[in-house]
Amino acid sequence: MIRQSKVCEKEFSFFKDEDEFMLTAAKTPRSNCVLDASKLARAGIPMTEVHDSVARALKNWVPAKS
Repeated sequence: MIRQSKVCEKEFSFFKDEDEFMLTAAKTPRSNCVLDASKLARAGIPMTEVHDSVARALKNWVPAKS
């Protein structure tokens, strides 16, 4: 989505898998906690789907001043 929006042309490199990440970059083990928005929904607070939120943020992107 970042490249499609033309906000950044940087090439990103990712770890092959979780094991490679844990061996080369992780300082502490990952948590297995799962975020749950059901309490927000019950309180009447709407949550925008993550892909829609990212698309909106990229559309409204303003480059930082150097």
